Amino acid sequence: MRRLPEIIFGSGILLILIVGCGMVQKETFVGSTTPDKPPSLTANLTVSVSGNGFVEILDVSDNAVVSGSSFVWAVLKNTEITLNAVPSPSISSFKEWVGVSPTDNSPLTLNIVNDLSVQAVFE
Repeated sequence: MRRLPEIIFGSGILLILIVGCGMVQKETFVGSTTPDKPPSLTANLTVSVSGNGFVEILDVSDNAVVSGSSFVWAVLKNTEITLNAVPSPSISSFKEWVGVSPTDNSPLTLNIVNDLSVQAVFE
């Protein structure tokens, strides 16, 4: 049985008590006050050279070729690229890659899924 509002008289003041006539909804916030950062679709490939030579990079997905001795290249994650270490003619030879495995293959094909730093070492 539902209770009706009670009316209380006293000292000339009319006081109405309402019992059970509604609910107060409390909002609960769980989590961060900032929105989550969406995952990045790109990864940075950092390439450097030690010694006399340079690196060619072939992006298999769009046949782009980049070459140089020091650069940062943003690529879409899950992109297959090929690194080719090119020594200076009659001055040096390719020794190894630092930062990837296997270390002694040139050209070397990689699938870029995260940021990666690679160094070509020439001797």
